[in-house]
Amino acid sequence: MQYRIRILPRWIIFLLDLILVEVGIFTSFLLRFNFDLTLMARFEIRSILLLSLVLNMILFYLLRSYAGIIRYTNIEDTFRLFTVTTIAALFYYAVNLIVNRPPHAHLLFPKAVVAINFFITSFILIGYRLLIRYFYNFYQQHRLDEKSKTKAVVFDTNEHGLITKRVINGMPNGRIQVVAFLDDGGETGGKMMEGLPIYNLDEVSFRKLKQEDVSLLIIANRNLSKEKLNYLVDVCLNYGMRIQQVPPIQQWLNGTLNTDQLKDVKIEDLLERDVIKIENDYINSQLRNKTVLVTGAAGSIGSEMVRQLTEYQPSLIIMCDNAETPMHDMFLEMNE
Repeated sequence: MQYRIRILPRWIIFLLDLILVEVGIFTSFLLRFNFDLTLMARFEIRSILLLSLVLNMILFYLLRSYAGIIRYTNIEDTFRLFTVTTIAALFYYAVNLIVNRPPHAHLLFPKAVVAINFFITSFILIGYRLLIRYFYNFYQQHRLDEKSKTKAVVFDTNEHGLITKRVINGMPNGRIQVVAFLDDGGETGGKMMEGLPIYNLDEVSFRKLKQEDVSLLIIANRNLSKEKLNYLVDVCLNYGMRIQQVPPIQQWLNGTLNTDQLKDVKIEDLLERDVIKIENDYINSQLRNKTVLVTGAAGSIGSEMVRQLTEYQPSLIIMCDNAETPMHDMFLEMNE
């Protein structure tokens, strides 16, 4: 039985963010005054918390920072939250400029509190989202028996390779697990990308991948030269690895990649020329009900040509060859 993780309602995320903002404000005051409540009592904490609550409610609503799915938090989501905390800090500073005049002559938000709160609130709001995302990805990767998954390596460390890795490893109930990257740039070998090792394109790397039970190579770069593609195919054949290509991003279903869209490399992809397309209809019109003479009909090429000609139903096939025994065998085969 498979369990589906439900998406947290937006209003819960909205309330959680507001609570964390208030905790951040209060914590900032505690840190600024070394947890001395007597010094904090000089400030109108309730008014400050209420003001920050109203301000952040407006910012969250306008920038829709609560609308994203937490387990899929990305750069855009973190930038939106960073924008919220930046605007809030500027607002607190602007309030100080207004109230720090006679007869008030004191800061509602101490400058140190504004700075501390900016870093604390940004860290809390962004941090808990990234933490949830990490644990979700960890759960997805280990919810299936590791032995039932096909270990794969992605060739290419550019944007397409990174997207391919993220999509495949993020698939619920996925049967493919990307465990490494391959790259032909020598400067990237031995480094890590999103927690996965990057291997150079050489025999040593393929032997190591084979020892780690990697059985699939996924090519994310659609602009590979024929020489490079031929090399990859040859090496994969030597090490018993399958090789598949990712379709162009424009062909991804609904903008997302599915493992069913991964295609084995075709022989046509390895040719140094365009594929020759045989016009069967034209050939059929030229051969049907015609008398055809085939010289060298007992040889390997000639005999196969005779077999192919029979499919076009000529009225007569004349076979000519100076090898009597092979010609006799071919004659018997045609009579059958």
